[in-house]
Formats: sequence, structure tokens, C-alpha cells
Amino acid sequence: MNITQRRERLSKWIGTVSDEVSDLLLHRHIFTTLQELIATNPELRQSKSHFFQWLTEGYVIPAASAVRRQAKVDKKAISLARVICELVRYPELVTFDYHASFYKQGIMDKLYARDTYAPFADQSGQHLSVDKLQADLAVLRDKCRIIEHYVDRRIAHYDQRGITLDTPTFADLESAILAIEELTQSYNLLITTIWSMLTPVIQYNWLHIFESPWIPRQYSRLDPRTPIP
Repeated sequence: MNITQRRERLSKWIGTVSDEVSDLLLHRHIFTTLQELIATNPELRQSKSHFFQWLTEGYVIPAASAVRRQAKVDKKAISLARVICELVRYPELVTFDYHASFYKQGIMDKLYARDTYAPFADQSGQHLSVDKLQADLAVLRDKCRIIEHYVDRRIAHYDQRGITLDTPTFADLESAILAIEELTQSYNLLITTIWSMLTPVIQYNWLHIFESPWIPRQYSRLDPRTPIP
């Protein structure tokens, strides 16, 4: 595979990673918004219902799996970790000249290109610093380690060896997601010179479904197992 082919593949990889992270952030936005809605409603806040457990597990399990997916390095899979590893192995894929070629050739464009390349550059400013790339990879692995371990041992399958790290908390999951979001934005900017908010903006009032009772009054006291005609 020549350098042009590797660059094209790397661009496709970071595009795939960005799409997957956007999905994760959308699910996070919906879940956290619903949590805020519940917290501001005294009646809901004091209620006990399996629905809340189902809602939480419906977010946490896929979200933890999504974190694991971005932290894994597998020759058959695309992940954020693999994007960074590819650059560690082939730092010549994104030189300053290659990065700057995406910009127009005005003076301000060249200055902006230097600003966006600088966080990854070695002392010359012309090439990637492998040390900086490896530092980013270490941050990713550190933030995701406890989540990845739990998914491997308890979600992907029930491992008889049990878990040997602490059980992850919501704070651990949030920390991993934020690290993935920041690194994905940074590497998308480096590779494609495109920076964007990864959390999608829903273009309509998706909460409107909660403005009406979900169970019509005439069925409110029926056994919940009874189908609603």
C-alpha cells in the first residue's frame, strides 16, 4: 500500500470514527436530557419503576460498548485507537505540507494551518511528533481502561474470571466519553482539517411526546401485561 492509499484509508477511518462517536453523543444527550426531566418532576423523582432501570441500562450498556470499540486496536476493526496507532507507525502520512495543502494559500490560511498542526508537531513544525501521538494514545487507553475491562468481562460475555478492576461509575463512563470526543475532534482536524461539533443537533422538539399522557385514562388501571387495543 502506497502513501496515497494509506492517506485515503486514514481519512475514511476517521470519518467512520466521527460518525460512531456522533451516535454515542446523541444517545448521551437524549439520556442526560431525560434524566434532567425526571429530576425536575417531583412525582417521577419519587417513583419506583423498572422503566427507569430499563432506561439506564439501555444507555449504559451500548455507551460502554461504544467506548470499548474506540479503545480497541484490532487489525480487522476501525477505531480511534487504531487511527492514532497508524499515525505512530507512519507519521509521514500527515506532514505539515500535506496538512496545509487542504487550506487555501493565503497568508492567514497558512497561519491557521500552523495553529491546527502545532499540537501534533515535533520541534521542526514540519512533521508529527510520535511522542505526542503516543501521549494521546496513553490518555485514551487510561480513560477507557476500566470501561473496556468491564465490557470484556461482563457485557460482551460473562467471564468466569470476574472483574479485577473497580466497577465503573457514571463518572468513569462520562470521563471516557469526553476524552473520546475531544480526541476525535482533534484527529479529524489534523487529518481532514475539518473541526465540527460531534453532538448532533436535533432539528425538532423530540420531547413533545412527553407532553401527553402515554396511557389513556381508560386503561390506566389495567394489568400492564394487557395489550392496549
